[in-house]
Amino acid sequence: MDMIRIWHELDIKEIDDHIIIVDDLHGFCPSCKTTGIKFGEMDKCPGCKREFKYAATRESGSAGSKIIAKIIKNSPQLTIVEYSDYKHNTDKNKAASLFGNL
Repeated sequence: MDMIRIWHELDIKEIDDHIIIVDDLHGFCPSCKTTGIKFGEMDKCPGCKREFKYAATRESGSAGSKIIAKIIKNSPQLTIVEYSDYKHNTDKNKAASLFGNL
């Protein structure tokens, strides 16, 4: 099966509250900083019990594609989010909250 990006307008806060960051070996909860979350166990964080709905990887290219394929195989309930889009929007919102009241 081929993968293509589909763009949707989504609330970044919703994604930020329910995302897991995944590398080639395991996942990381950005909320409580729990590491070592195994593939296939990515429904909620074992540390803070955050429900995961979205996943992203910092890897790009073929390494990123392999990680995404592992996520889809082991945790098909997760929606894959492009990390650079996620990072850009969360950083933009952090900057706006810091400098928005000037």
